[in-house]
Amino acid sequence: MALYEAAFAPGVIEQLVSPEVRYILPSGDITDRQGLIEGARRLRAAFSDLTFRIDEITAVPEGYRVRWTMTGTHDGHLGAMPPTFRRIRVGGEHLESVVDGIVVARSGHTDHGSLMQQLSGPTETESEP
Repeated sequence: MALYEAAFAPGVIEQLVSPEVRYILPSGDITDRQGLIEGARRLRAAFSDLTFRIDEITAVPEGYRVRWTMTGTHDGHLGAMPPTFRRIRVGGEHLESVVDGIVVARSGHTDHGSLMQQLSGPTETESEP
């Protein structure tokens, strides 16, 4: 899945995602390709060395279920949160509906709880007795 391998780099979304894509966010909100592009831009601004590793791809009747892990260094603002310069490792899963190699529908989740804990919790040295 080139979309993940390129870590949602500029230009890749436009090549691999339909302009009419329906992306159902974990909140239940629905966005389009432009929303996906903006979300990827914000994520890459917060984690300039962002990478995705595909852990598993499974064919399902609706398309493909993709389990992944993202890693990166929080070296830019994430919303209102200033950089912490902490390394993160967060998992997630998406259901991708693909027609002729183009994503036409997408839903899924990212482990935001783990992300926020890694960014705001004690560092390994702070948690040692």
